[in-house]
Amino acid sequence: MMRTWTRNIAAGLTLLLLGGCAAVETYVGERRDLAAGGPEARIQEAQGRQAQARATNTALQRQVAEVQAQQASLSRDLQASQAQLGELNRKLAGTRSATAAQRRDYDRLVARQKQIRQELDALARQPQPVSAIDASAQSLKLQQMQDERDALQRQIDALQQALS
Repeated sequence: MMRTWTRNIAAGLTLLLLGGCAAVETYVGERRDLAAGGPEARIQEAQGRQAQARATNTALQRQVAEVQAQQASLSRDLQASQAQLGELNRKLAGTRSATAAQRRDYDRLVARQKQIRQELDALARQPQPVSAIDASAQSLKLQQMQDERDALQRQIDALQQALS
């Protein structure tokens, strides 16, 4: 039993000795830290990093503000361009509609011109009337058809110019 007791005391003394060594090590470490500049050096270093981080943060905030201003400007430009495009699309639709109407008018005039030519050709193939009244009526009808043909030709020319 004595041996156990001796062992326990030796173990306790060993722990006490190790605890004392740890305290001495802590003391020695703190002395070394003070000799190297201690907490003041670490505080100054941390303050330097903090000042640098603040400067970087300020620069980044300025850049963000510039980018946001540029984005707002571009957004306004985009809205203006979209409004202008909408107006141009409305004008284009109106022009297309007018062009389609002109094309329909052109087709109608060309068809009427073709019909008049056929009637003139048919009238020219008819035998000359015997009576002066019939000849005068035929001549008048021929003149009216030629006048209508000429008017149609002017309208067709104007539409062709407008469509091109």
